[in-house]
Amino acid sequence: GGFKDLLAAMKETMNPYRKPDADRAKWMKDLPADLAGAAPKGKGAKAAASTKTNSVLLYVGCGVMRDAAAEQAPKTALKLLAKAGVDVGLLGERERCCGNPSLRLGDVDNFVAFAKENIKMFNEMGVKKLVTLCPFCHSTFKRDYPDVGDKMNFEVVHILEFIDQLIKEGKLKPKKANNVELTYHDPCHLGRISGFGVAGCNDFQGIYDAPRNILKSIPGINYLEMDRCKDNAWCCGAGSWMRNGYLDFARWTADERIKEVKGTGATTLASYCYHCEENLGEAVARDGGKLKMANVLDLLLESL
Repeated sequence: GGFKDLLAAMKETMNPYRKPDADRAKWMKDLPADLAGAAPKGKGAKAAASTKTNSVLLYVGCGVMRDAAAEQAPKTALKLLAKAGVDVGLLGERERCCGNPSLRLGDVDNFVAFAKENIKMFNEMGVKKLVTLCPFCHSTFKRDYPDVGDKMNFEVVHILEFIDQLIKEGKLKPKKANNVELTYHDPCHLGRISGFGVAGCNDFQGIYDAPRNILKSIPGINYLEMDRCKDNAWCCGAGSWMRNGYLDFARWTADERIKEVKGTGATTLASYCYHCEENLGEAVARDGGKLKMANVLDLLLESL
């Protein structure tokens, strides 16, 4: 029933959370004045992209509509990009789902419709760099959209890759120490699902270095690695929308991952994914809250 409901939501409301399009812009309502320029000022593709440049577009994803906690991710990303002097556009309520839920659950026709609409919109806007937040969106744009066959006049980059590069260029300089024992969970959609490869051979071209580089750039962090990481990372349990169809299995999977986290001696678990943070965060709470769940870019912003 859960998967059927999800597919029905994708057709009825064009997003997996059955929310109105207006909810896509809720997180913008209290943006600081210096960031509000990135918010859309009117109707139409050009106005919606931003009043600044169209060339870099921050694609927020449907995850931001899940709950108030999810609204923090785009706020942090926008603050970091502003600190680095990067002008970005936002789509607000004109943003459309990437189509990932439809694709993962087998409704290929609906996915292709989402993909064609998005590619056309981004091309018409003159977007050159599409910066994604959600790993589900990222893997879909990066790996699955090219299969649709429509020409994509833009590069797909994940926010962690973008921020890692800005740190390397000296545009973001972490200064404040965070003395913590920390490990990182690799979201599947930033790793092995973002490209092609053979499991267990370490030949996937996933985004593995960028989050670790960012964390290690923060003074004081004692970085500890889990045994199962990168290509061989254990899924958080929310992959392929598992929480919607098999919640008990999703929770068991997360509980197993928390055992691995504790095995490293870490007191903080960092990740970067709406879905991983939700599922693992609940597992941390079930474990008694001894661990702290943290978002990679929130940790970076705190250190600037």
